[in-house]
Amino acid sequence: MPRPVIFGTVIRQIDMHHSSPGKDKDYRITIAQDPDGLCRVYTEYGPACKLQNGKEQTKKPTSVILAEVMANDLRDRKIKQTDSYAVISDQRFSAAATSPAKPALAQTPPQAPVRKLISADSLSPASRAALAAIF
Repeated sequence: MPRPVIFGTVIRQIDMHHSSPGKDKDYRITIAQDPDGLCRVYTEYGPACKLQNGKEQTKKPTSVILAEVMANDLRDRKIKQTDSYAVISDQRFSAAATSPAKPALAQTPPQAPVRKLISADSLSPASRAALAAIF
């Protein structure tokens, strides 16, 4: 199976690696979001640093929540199998981060409220004693 063509904006990518005597393999799980907001889950695998096979795991576009559940399940199954994989990275990308950003309007920081100063003489003797102990 050749590597799948990933359509949409990648919103999550899980990279895994397995190395044991005689084996050095990589596995990648990708969630891509279509412009309509629905997602697809893809897997890719192959020798280390050479992902060359894979397929789309979703039969039809699904919600973000179901795509996340499917990706987590695929990840957990790879971790629990006999020649287990280790998660190298689990990156989440925001769909908004990949679209061109609109310039933000400059805003002035909010001013701190002006407090009225009071004299230490107006405090009670107990309060003045507590302040004197601090300073």
